[in-house]
Amino acid sequence: MCTFRHLAVLTLVVLTTPSTQALDWSFHQPSPHPRLGTDLDFQLAPDGRWTLAQAEPAVGLWISDDGSDWSFERIDGTSCPGSRPVLDFDGAGEPAILWRDDEELVLRLSRRLAGTWSTEVVTEVTGPRGGISEFHHDLEFDAAGEPVIAYTIDGAAGSEELRLARQDAEGWSSTLLEAGGSKPSLLRRADGTMVAAWVNGWSMHFVDDIDLPHVEEIQCCLGTTPPALGESPDGLLHLGYSGFGGHSNRAELWERRGEPPTWERTRSEDDSSFFTGYRPRLLLRGDSTILATRAGLLGREPGEHLQFTDRALPAGLVFEPSGDLLVLTTDVLPGLPGK
Repeated sequence: MCTFRHLAVLTLVVLTTPSTQALDWSFHQPSPHPRLGTDLDFQLAPDGRWTLAQAEPAVGLWISDDGSDWSFERIDGTSCPGSRPVLDFDGAGEPAILWRDDEELVLRLSRRLAGTWSTEVVTEVTGPRGGISEFHHDLEFDAAGEPVIAYTIDGAAGSEELRLARQDAEGWSSTLLEAGGSKPSLLRRADGTMVAAWVNGWSMHFVDDIDLPHVEEIQCCLGTTPPALGESPDGLLHLGYSGFGGHSNRAELWERRGEPPTWERTRSEDDSSFFTGYRPRLLLRGDSTILATRAGLLGREPGEHLQFTDRALPAGLVFEPSGDLLVLTTDVLPGLPGK
């Protein structure tokens, strides 16, 4: 017997015609599982199917053709296996889920290869102060189709350490990216370059190539969430976050432009409802730039702001081929005992 942190009712928010003039939303409530946890990552698979990774009450992947009928692929059989799943797809379109084992305080990577799921420990490094930080990790596949993992450990002398893990024939190994770094976000650009952004103290740091790291500082924020990174079709990098802005919570959008390229703020909005504790989601298509925070959605243009309930958590947002914008969010219910 264990107690789940939260259970959730899923709400699907659909924007039928993305527009800078008006938001036309409809709300639906699919229910893939009556006891679904709030640790979720929602994406469209390369084949167009809806996929929803979860880490509690069991690590697994929900799959649906259109959101109406769901099937579940169970990965780990323990009753309270973990938290903070990150879903990605390799070069063959097969899913992979990075998640934190809350009992062992390690990161595990589950991959489906040739129709079979397997799980391995990425790192057993627990750090001098007790383990992998709770939601400070990210997964991205590089241009060669190999997984790259960024994560934070509790380092010595009261500081955190941001590390990168890669796999070779001898297993997993990790390197230090930055002392004091936390809450990383990885992005593979269209040209195959892997970039990263993370939080360090009261600022955001960025590297335009994790293999040739030259750290840039973005003076943007206080007490922020992990940043969300994206690349638009014209090759511009975008960044979004929500955090504490000095007098109120704040959500912001940034673009990296110019020569040499520098980060410029394109949208900033203060609202006490912007919550700082969960990873935001950033989505780009054409002229649309949308940031999903715990409070709701922030568009690129002033006035584009959809308010969720104050307890909703964004599991993800995607554009369907039809052009509809899908946002899967959770309305949190009190924690209940589970088997």
